Amino acid sequence: FSVAEVAKNGYTASYTATGSTAPSATEGRVTIAADSDVTVAVTNTYSPAAVTFQLKGSKQLVTSLPLQNTVFGFAAYGCDENGGNPNSQDLLTGEVTVSAASKNAQIAFSPKVFSTVGTYYYLISEIDGGVTGIDYADNQYLLAVEVTDNGTGALQASATLKQRANANSSFGQAAAYTDSGVSFQNVYAPLET
Repeated sequence: FSVAEVAKNGYTASYTATGSTAPSATEGRVTIAADSDVTVAVTNTYSPAAVTFQLKGSKQLVTSLPLQNTVFGFAAYGCDENGGNPNSQDLLTGEVTVSAASKNAQIAFSPKVFSTVGTYYYLISEIDGGVTGIDYADNQYLLAVEVTDNGTGALQASATLKQRANANSSFGQAAAYTDSGVSFQNVYAPLET
C-alpha cells in the first residue's frame, strides 16, 4: 500500500519511513510492502508565496513657460513607523520625464517583493534635482504596508498612507492607499537675468 499526503498550497511534505521491510519513498509517496511493520513520519514545511507591492504616484508641473525635458526622481526609503531612520539598503525609486508639452506624469516606483508577514514602512519624497527655476516639492508621505497570510498559501499586502507638508511638520491621519494618493507638484519659474 501507499501513504501520501494531499497537497495544500504553500505546504511541502517530506517523508521518512522505517520498518522491518525497507519501504521506498519517491515523489512524495511512501510505498510499503504487505505484512510490514513500518512507521511513516510526515514533516510539513509551510512557505506561503511572496507578494509584490507596486507603489505608484503622480507628478504635476505648473508652468506656462517652455521647458526642455526634465527628469524628476523620487525615493521611498524603508524607515520606522514614524518616518525616521531612513534605510538606503531598502530603497524603492521612481523617475519621470516632464516637459512643457507633457506636464503631468505617472510615477511607477521599483516593485517590492515581500516574503515575510509583518508591517513595513517607507518614507516617500521627491529628490531635489537642482534644476534652476524649479521649486521642488517638500511634501512627504509615510507608507505602511501590512503583509498578511491569506490562509491559502500566499501572502497579501494592504497599505495606508499619511502625508506631511515637509520634513519638519507632523504626519496627518492615515488613509487607505490608492495609486493616486502619492502626488507631487512643482512650479517652474526661471530666474530673471
